Amino acid sequence: MIASAPVKISKYLVTSEFFDQSDELDKLIVFSTRSAQTRVIDRQTWLALQAGFLDPISPVRIFDLKKTKILVPFDEDELATVIRENRDFVASSDSLYYALQPTAACQFGCGYCGQKHQSHKFSSFDEDKILQRIARKLSASPHKKDLRISWFGGEPMMALSVIKSLSSKLQVLCAEKGVVYSAHMTTNGLLLDAEQANVLATQFGVTSFELTLDGIAEFHDARRHTKAKTKTFQTIYANLQAIAALPEFPAKLTIRCNVDKRNIAGVSPLIRQLSEDGLLKHFKFYVAPIHGWGNDAAKLAEEKEVFADHQITWFLEIIELGYDIKLLPQRKYDLCLATNPDAELIDPFGQVFNCTEVSLVPSYEKDGKNIYKLGHIADEVDYDRKLREPLGDFFERVTQGQTPCHSCPVFPVCGGSCPKEWLDGNIPCPSIKYNLKQILLLTYLRNKEHCSSSVEETFPRFADLAGLL
Repeated sequence: MIASAPVKISKYLVTSEFFDQSDELDKLIVFSTRSAQTRVIDRQTWLALQAGFLDPISPVRIFDLKKTKILVPFDEDELATVIRENRDFVASSDSLYYALQPTAACQFGCGYCGQKHQSHKFSSFDEDKILQRIARKLSASPHKKDLRISWFGGEPMMALSVIKSLSSKLQVLCAEKGVVYSAHMTTNGLLLDAEQANVLATQFGVTSFELTLDGIAEFHDARRHTKAKTKTFQTIYANLQAIAALPEFPAKLTIRCNVDKRNIAGVSPLIRQLSEDGLLKHFKFYVAPIHGWGNDAAKLAEEKEVFADHQITWFLEIIELGYDIKLLPQRKYDLCLATNPDAELIDPFGQVFNCTEVSLVPSYEKDGKNIYKLGHIADEVDYDRKLREPLGDFFERVTQGQTPCHSCPVFPVCGGSCPKEWLDGNIPCPSIKYNLKQILLLTYLRNKEHCSSSVEETFPRFADLAGLL
């Protein structure tokens, strides 16, 4: 009979079906987005779970399915649980995060950027106020054990003296409070030569860098040129090669490739070039679809399903070149500045925001004021959740069904993607919404490929995976 079991199948599951030739059974790869874990379940067992027939399933298996959140309490409001877990994680985090824009200047004239650039950077007054603000935050939150700074732009390397000055002061502050200091830098890479990268990493606490190559030179230079239309690819690429040649470089470096319809054909050639020049073994690489930045750049974006299909191809190319790559998404507890009441961005004018993509953007200004501005560092005000609206109430809007996130199975690993994009009327859903089934199968097949030779091979070799997918 149907058991009145106190559990049910979670709504936060993504499944991918396949036929296992080793035992001639139809099976499912089941991925719990709440636990970010997978289990392989035969179809008969899966149908029993769906129907509530738990008696034929061993207690050990039931326990495991509960542990991985494939089975959850029957009366649980899973959305409420996920959001509560997110908030609890942020509240208990021992890390304080600040994004700092030391300058409003940038040499680049990228067509998809919505920022207005000008020659303005932090003053000594701004530096002191930032230092005081962060010191006050750390004093008010004694459980914070590390300070994480993100240097953002404009182009932060155009204010290198400011970065070094403020970094030194923040390092002293952290030493006094017994807090670990580290920093990340997002840069266009034009000024990030090996010498400066090494100095920033070894003396000023920058533990990771991210720079952008939008395809091979012909694609990149057509879109990421200077405002004077000067090409930039060769300089950035030479910087990467020089950094890779350093005998010991203590920081991580990631290469991001921003993609739309105009340069999507340049991704695969870039992957091959990075591999041939030995850079893929030194640096991480990922591809990101462009999106609206207070402008209409999203109109140039590739269709999400098309991008997701291309992404699978890029994954396969990287794997077939012999590089390891993490495919499955992880549970996302801390979405962004918007949902973290302690995190802030400070722009070059001392204005405070809870989003990295609204400052310096003229289209967000009304009557001379940015609609997303929370305040100014001179105000010495802390902003509670109400003051951080309209972005800070994102989870309330999800709960109320104002975005499709409330019923989306990938919400725990996506987090809602981008509160600002939802407010702008765009759909920021990530590619995993469209290709996670393929990623599950690819991950399973890759694990099979890496099994010992004693395991009977039941799937095609890796070279044939593209056709299978």
